Amino acid sequence: VLPQADGSMGAVLLSSGIPYLTHPEQVLAQVRRVLAPNGRIAISWTDREFSGYGLSSKATKAFLHRPPETRPQLVQALLRGAGFE
Repeated sequence: VLPQADGSMGAVLLSSGIPYLTHPEQVLAQVRRVLAPNGRIAISWTDREFSGYGLSSKATKAFLHRPPETRPQLVQALLRGAGFE
């Protein structure tokens, strides 16, 4: 649970973390809770981490077993599942 109050954040940045979250919808639901009305969320990751850099075993299967070009759709589905429109 994020310690910030409901609606207290104007923006949230998730940088390179989403492939490693074991419960991404729960995390994203918390982000949605703390975002102010019309707040922004920015999510970034690199596919470079998944090929030859020794980090692939740490990423979740949802990312590892999906072609890189389909990962944005996965993130969109996770956002919708957390209540984002």
